Amino acid sequence: MANRVAIYTIALQGVEMFEKILVPLDGSDLAENALPRALWLAQQTEGKLILLHIPAAQGSYYTGMEGLAMHNVYAQDVSRESQYAAGQEYLNNIRYGLGRNYPDLQWEVRVESGDPASVIVDMAQEEGVDLIVMSTHGRSGISRWLLGSVTEKVLCQAPCPVLSVRSQETIEKVLVTLGGSELSETCLPAAFSLAAAFDASVTLLRVYSDKDAPDFHQVHELNAYEAGLGARMARDVAERAAAYLENIRLQYEAVGVPVTTAVRYGSPAPVILEFSEEFGLDLIVMSTHGRTGLRRWAFGSVTAKVLRSTNSDMLTIRPTAVEFKKGQEGFKWVK
Repeated sequence: MANRVAIYTIALQGVEMFEKILVPLDGSDLAENALPRALWLAQQTEGKLILLHIPAAQGSYYTGMEGLAMHNVYAQDVSRESQYAAGQEYLNNIRYGLGRNYPDLQWEVRVESGDPASVIVDMAQEEGVDLIVMSTHGRSGISRWLLGSVTEKVLCQAPCPVLSVRSQETIEKVLVTLGGSELSETCLPAAFSLAAAFDASVTLLRVYSDKDAPDFHQVHELNAYEAGLGARMARDVAERAAAYLENIRLQYEAVGVPVTTAVRYGSPAPVILEFSEEFGLDLIVMSTHGRTGLRRWAFGSVTAKVLRSTNSDMLTIRPTAVEFKKGQEGFKWVK
């Protein structure tokens, strides 16, 4: 059973819970892989599940959500009414099929037309959705599909966190990557909410690089100037990073979720991926903005590199999607 005490504690602190969960479905088995995660979360947080289907434009090819290898599907030239009816039937079949096992769950099914990414983002905004759950990976990966794709647009524009589902394994270990800025910390409420829902532990990871500390050659140059100077500077950076994480750990201690901290040196994306693989982490949580401040989420960014390569589920949060304020309780999102 989920840690309901922890979930309640988070709610008392003003952290948004997942009361409305949006699951976009295109009719493919891959897209439906998001359903188990969404169902579990909706059940544990007593939230509402919104199933969304967007028929393809008539008489044209489109790249579906199963199109991780640019899988083109031909949309038959049928009437809008027929498409709508077929979409309703598809979603109702899912709802009634799964509803037997979730009799108390709140459901809503929606069939909308338009550009998929725009429809998903607009609905999330208009309905006050707290979480979008999408199955965004296949065995072929997502490197090609991300370029100009539905997923990239949703990740860039979503007004709420987006859970990208890749695995069906139980989430027991959550990795939260922090860059040392307040913007990177906006992922914390959602991360702890998910961890509480899944009865999972949290690891806070801070990766520092040459931008933060002297590299091997610089250490030797500094040591030549003053004995031990380079080593002291490198050690100071690591100690500050550890103290930063410990401060955050203490802020969330009352939530009741087990928390550990780790500091690593290196290039952020490879280090995050290696750390996740080494310790068998099931979910990676990242903000799509970090120390560089408010800028467009770029395909070449650390977040995108991790999303493209990880075998774990991933939760991404765009800090600029919501207004937020920080008090003693941490971040509180205000829609």
